[in-house]
Amino acid sequence: MALTGPTAWIHSRVRACSYGDVALLPARSVAIVPGAAVSGGEPLASLADRLRAALRLYRAGRVDTIFISGQNTAAQPEVTVMRNWLLREGVPERQLLVDEQGTRTWNTMWNARSTFHIAEAIVCTQALYLPRALYIARSMGIDAVGAALDTPIALTAHTVGREVAKTTLAFLEAAMLQPAATPLPSGAIASR
Repeated sequence: MALTGPTAWIHSRVRACSYGDVALLPARSVAIVPGAAVSGGEPLASLADRLRAALRLYRAGRVDTIFISGQNTAAQPEVTVMRNWLLREGVPERQLLVDEQGTRTWNTMWNARSTFHIAEAIVCTQALYLPRALYIARSMGIDAVGAALDTPIALTAHTVGREVAKTTLAFLEAAMLQPAATPLPSGAIASR
């Protein structure tokens, strides 16, 4: 109950902000794409789905900018791969915000708000991870909605249990750190 309680509470808090159909998402200034595994210079299935969702939103004029965040190490050059993929798909460099410090969802959302001054966004991630990502973003003061993408990952007890543990950690971090207390500077990326 100690683990499932916070997860159930978070799911109930963000349910209204989560959309299963990308076409139904309200417009925002920025699409946030959290990093995921890459191989051979290409995004693996989870990350490719996130990038395609952000690209679809960009091409439809639903977002103006795409924020990509993840690791950028020799072993996992997530940000380089995401950037190159979006550039190949025709997104201009000036429409990309690049964060190489997004080692986990908490860091991605913290950097989106504190470094890049993002006030509103559409989070593009799989349905399994979306409640946690939205909760973190919203606890940071980002007016976030989310695209709940199909997951290419098998929903095993291990996978779901791991996400429950991560969601509980996010709940505790938000409660202890209260990140939304930091005001955004003028010039924040806000309403369209």
